[in-house]
Amino acid sequence: MTKRLILFASLALAAAGVAGAQDIYVLDHFACYITPEHTTVTLPLVLTDTFDLPIVAGQIQMTLFCNPAAKREVSPNNIPAVPVAHPDAHLAMYAIENTPEYNSPAVIRSVEVSNQFGKQTLTTDYADYLLVPSGKELIPAKGQGPVTLPTQPPASELDHFMCYYAQGNSVGAIVQLNDEFFNFDHTEVASVLAPEFFCNPVQKSIGGPVSNCPNNLSTCSGSTTPVEHPASHLVCYHVQTNRLFNGGILYTNQFVPPGAIGATQVTNLYLLCVPSQLVSSQTIPPPGSNGGGE
Repeated sequence: MTKRLILFASLALAAAGVAGAQDIYVLDHFACYITPEHTTVTLPLVLTDTFDLPIVAGQIQMTLFCNPAAKREVSPNNIPAVPVAHPDAHLAMYAIENTPEYNSPAVIRSVEVSNQFGKQTLTTDYADYLLVPSGKELIPAKGQGPVTLPTQPPASELDHFMCYYAQGNSVGAIVQLNDEFFNFDHTEVASVLAPEFFCNPVQKSIGGPVSNCPNNLSTCSGSTTPVEHPASHLVCYHVQTNRLFNGGILYTNQFVPPGAIGATQVTNLYLLCVPSQLVSSQTIPPPGSNGGGE
């Protein structure tokens, strides 16, 4: 599977200050499932985080959908369960397409993060995904209830995130996950493996014609969603499980027309996105160059 199709913060937060520690805790864990229908959205987006100049995208494609999940680490540390804080705040995971970024060499970074799995050093690459706050309802079984319009989560609960392809050592933990697909009577047991993505909260703007944006960002003015919780990050790890899943969901977010309901199939669990603190980041200069650091 290509990287585009792949799936509580650390308690030692004194260095981040009280405000930072409180901010970290607004984030849930997220269990992310594959959406094989690959819903595509075409419009100009300007994405701005703390790493790079704005990234301009003309098209995004949903390939994963993420539920807030209660997590308990079974092995090796037997960490107690982290409950869900915002059960109605989901994330749709869109691959970023049609961006001039991919015509230039990637900015490689060494990123140190801290979360319930400890401190890790990741190497990050291109920005690959946009995580979009979304509301979700299960499609009811035939004859078992009306279709309900999902409610989008308020911005105070959940930011957008820009996710960078990441490499690092496998966690090797065994966790139990409970979400709307696998409830407490049918706990999902998963192995947490290597990191796939490091995600920064990101400001998202919808703007003018796609053709204008790469050369003149001033033309891309429009609806802007600012960052509410700049200290809250996510690290998304590949997970393996023996249980299969197949179902349908209804969803709504900023990319679904007002009054409409998006619908998609969801299949197996692929990622676990874990609330994380960004400890430091360091640019790795290309071979033969000098400099680096942020």
